[in-house]
Amino acid sequence: MTRETVVVGIDQSVQSEAALQWAADYARRTGATLRAVAVHPRWSPSLPYSVGVAGIPMTHEPAMVQSGHVAMQHLFDSIRPESHW
Repeated sequence: MTRETVVVGIDQSVQSEAALQWAADYARRTGATLRAVAVHPRWSPSLPYSVGVAGIPMTHEPAMVQSGHVAMQHLFDSIRPESHW
């Protein structure tokens, strides 16, 4: 049996926190798998960004990437994710 998959975008905004909580509640009620897609919360033309070309990502500012990963992981962990998410 294949599980339904729920995909939610998170960017550290209040709105994305609410969307993540809703998606987690829905996934728990239905037995779905939850996948969160993290995006940079404060993009501007002056910030480094990546574009994958043939699957090869461009490099980022390491400190920015690391702090973003940590923040997104904390946000995801706050919903007490199921083991299959």
